Amino acid sequence: MLKVYANKRPDSDACSEYSSGSSSYTPLPSPLGRLRSMTKEKAEILQLRAELRSTHHLSLLNIDLKEPIGNGSFGKVYRGIYRGKSVAVKRYKVVAFGAKN
Repeated sequence: MLKVYANKRPDSDACSEYSSGSSSYTPLPSPLGRLRSMTKEKAEILQLRAELRSTHHLSLLNIDLKEPIGNGSFGKVYRGIYRGKSVAVKRYKVVAFGAKN
């Protein structure tokens, strides 16, 4: 899932955007967008998601987002409807790599 090149330079396309010191990272597919680096926490989340039964996977297409009910530095929380029930949905803000907040 993640390719790390330590002290070895592969073709420039694979690591041009994701270089950090002696290691380079390639992007991972994620519902949160392209991950810019792999942390232990992100790896654990991806592992848990892979182990989750498909009957527990949700699609945003099945959730009807309504008005925002809260926000913070990491994102907004919306009221939503899922299978006829009222739910809260947290949507994380996307921060561009290297961008200032």
